[in-house]
Parts: sequence; C-alpha cells; structure tokens
Amino acid sequence: MAMSSPRLKLFKLLQMSRNQVIFYRLAGRCCTSLFVSKIFPSLEKVVYARETVEQKRNSPMLVLKADQRSIARAAKVVSKGGIVVYPTDTVYGVGCSPFNENSVKRIVEAKQRKRDPFPVLGSSKHHLERIAWFTGKENVIASKFWPGPLTLVLRKKILLPRLVTFGLPTVGVRVPNCDVALRLIELSGGLLVGTSANLSGMKACTSALDAAHQIGEKVDLILDGGETTLKMESTIVRMVDDKIELLRRGAVSETEIRSAL
Repeated sequence: MAMSSPRLKLFKLLQMSRNQVIFYRLAGRCCTSLFVSKIFPSLEKVVYARETVEQKRNSPMLVLKADQRSIARAAKVVSKGGIVVYPTDTVYGVGCSPFNENSVKRIVEAKQRKRDPFPVLGSSKHHLERIAWFTGKENVIASKFWPGPLTLVLRKKILLPRLVTFGLPTVGVRVPNCDVALRLIELSGGLLVGTSANLSGMKACTSALDAAHQIGEKVDLILDGGETTLKMESTIVRMVDDKIELLRRGAVSETEIRSAL
C-alpha cells in the first residue's frame, strides 16, 4: 500500500538519520514522539530540531528519549557548561552545574526569573552535605522522605556560589525519587540545579513537550522521560527554632512531616 504524502515526507526525513527527526510541522501541528512511534515503533530516540530561522543559537534544541546513552550525553552537556531539561518525580526540571555561574545565569535568562533562589538536587544526601548544613531534625526528615518530593531549606555552605541563592544564606535541597534524574545528577558530579523547567509565573511542566514549548529554545538538550509520576511540585519546609515551617504545599503533607519527628 502506498504511503500518504505526509508519511512519505516523514519517512524521507528519517532516512537521513535513524535517530534524528526535523521538528516537522504537519498540518499546522508539531510532530510528536507519540506520532513518530506509531509509524516507526523501532525508533529508539527522537531528536526535535526547530527550524534554524527560529533559533537564537546555531545548534538546534534536542529532545532525546531518556535512556542510558542519552542521560550520559546530557551529563556531558552539563560538564561543558550547558543547561538541560530533565524529568523528576514531581515536575520537569532545568539544570546545570551549581558551580558554573555562567550556566546558572543562562537558566535565570531562560526562565525570565527575577530574584528567586534556585534549589539544588543531589544524587544522595552525602553530596548535598557538600553545600548545606544539616541539623539533627533535618537529618531525620531527610532519612524519612528522601529520595522523594520534599525540599529542605538549609543553611548553605560557602562552597555554593551566591548566585544560586541570589545572595541568601540558605538553599533548598532534595534527593528526587526518579531513576533518570538520579543517574543524570550522579554523572554530573552528584549535584545539579533543580528549578522547574518553566517560565517564571507559569505552571510547572509535567512532560518534556510542555517544557519544550516554554523554554526549549533556551536550553541545549531535553531528556524525555514521559509524564512525571506525581505531577505536582515538591513540598518545601525549613526548621525554625526546632519547629517545622511550611513554605510551600506539595506532594508531602504537613501532617506526614510532623508525624515523622
């Protein structure tokens, strides 16, 4: 049976490279990984590249299906000063090395952020102890809820650049419960900026496509791990005079946290 014209065009594009697809507009809509996978189920990676006229940089924005190879590629981008979008257990994050101030500045610009501090994700509590001070009860909370959707605001150590926290003496930290995120963070040195991959003031993204629509042109690579598990942001708390202060409601309830102490 002969291929329809749109499918024939897409097939010719795929022939150019098995793992690359031009960010192809079909009947006024963007070709998605779901559309491609239905036609070519064996295709393991999909790369979306916006037309060059839409780019502010020479290199195209890439969307890669999250697997061991693409995660390693994303970590290499981070090591070279790039910024990447990646899935977590809560929402999609955009990250870079917290020690590369130029990269942090790029995230500020990508999110059109003012002066809100960035959280930092760790692949383990051990790595987070490099940049933040843990007290007794904070250790208890971390052991109970990590990896998971709870962010602890702690006193930062001098090792962490002031730009990450916009000069504040504290930093929000957590260990996510997501294999893709944990592997990426580990390969990136154990720490990664973990702010949500959306424009400031807009709804947090729970899919790679949503993140691409909001900040895709400003990042170097997007890891597509499918829809996030929890589809809501993490709970944020801090200890004040040995008592819990809830800063943002999220996936973990205040009652759960208090009952853990």
